[in-house]
Amino acid sequence: MFSVIPYYITPMKNKKQEENPATDFHQAINRKDINRIEALMCDAHVMTDKAGQKLEGKAACLDAWRSFFVMFPDYHHEIKYVKRLDKGILIYGFAYSRHPELHGPARWFARIENGKVRSWEIS
Repeated sequence: MFSVIPYYITPMKNKKQEENPATDFHQAINRKDINRIEALMCDAHVMTDKAGQKLEGKAACLDAWRSFFVMFPDYHHEIKYVKRLDKGILIYGFAYSRHPELHGPARWFARIENGKVRSWEIS
């Protein structure tokens, strides 16, 4: 599915996290920091959820995050590994929530364009 660039596989617990828009975006979600999420998104941002449904455009995605934070205030996640791939950044981790559909191992994939998150895929 993805080809891994061999020079970059970082266990997040053992090494200082390399700063990049994908991990910054991830942490902004944990902090429920809408202003930072907005700053990290391209105007043409696309978000794809686990069901494969897509939202397009910064405004629509920000509205979705606002609603998500209200509906699931306990949601947070932990990064375990980050892999820089030829088409983006793959993040493996664990999501925590009282809601079973959100709780468990997770994978996020970000495509970066001009230093901003062009797309964010949740699987």
